[in-house]
Amino acid sequence: AKNNIHNEIKNKKDNIKEANRTLDKTSQSSPSVEKDNSSKKYSDNYQHACQIECQMCYQVLYIHYLRGHTQSKHQMDITSYNNKFGPGYTFAVTCFHKCKLCGVELLFDQDTIASHVRRNHGTSLKDYNAKYMTPRKETQSLEKDLQSTSESTKSHHSKGDRSKISSG
Repeated sequence: AKNNIHNEIKNKKDNIKEANRTLDKTSQSSPSVEKDNSSKKYSDNYQHACQIECQMCYQVLYIHYLRGHTQSKHQMDITSYNNKFGPGYTFAVTCFHKCKLCGVELLFDQDTIASHVRRNHGTSLKDYNAKYMTPRKETQSLEKDLQSTSESTKSHHSKGDRSKISSG
C-alpha cells in the first residue's frame, strides 16, 4: 500500500511537470504570454491562469476551483482546509496579469483580478473580461453548447411544445 501511495504521488508530480512544460511551450508560441526580464510570465488568456495543487489529493486545478473542490471531493470547507494546510498554495503553474486599466501586476487568478478591478476601478469582472481577456477554450465551447441548447429550447417552445425542460 505504501508503494502505491508513493507511485501515485510520483504520477501527480509528473503531471505537474507536464503542465509546466505545456505552459512553457504555449508561452513560446503564443503572443498572449509575455516574459519580462525577471522571467515572470504574463498573460491575458485564462488558459494560462495560475494552477495549484490540492494538498489532499494532489489534483492540479485553477485557484478559484479550490473551494468547490475541497467541498465536493473531500467534504471539507475551505476554512478547515486552510487551517489544516495553511493559507499558502503549492503552485503548479504561475502566471501574472498586468491590469489593463492601471498596469499593476496581479497574480493571474480570477478572484484576484475580480477583487482588483472592483475595488480599484469600480468595474465588474464580467465587463473587464469582455474588454480585455481571452477565455479558456473549454469555457468557450461550454458557452457554445449552452447557446445551442438555449436555441434548441427556443425552437421547441416556438413550435408549441410546452413541456418542462430540466435545468440540470
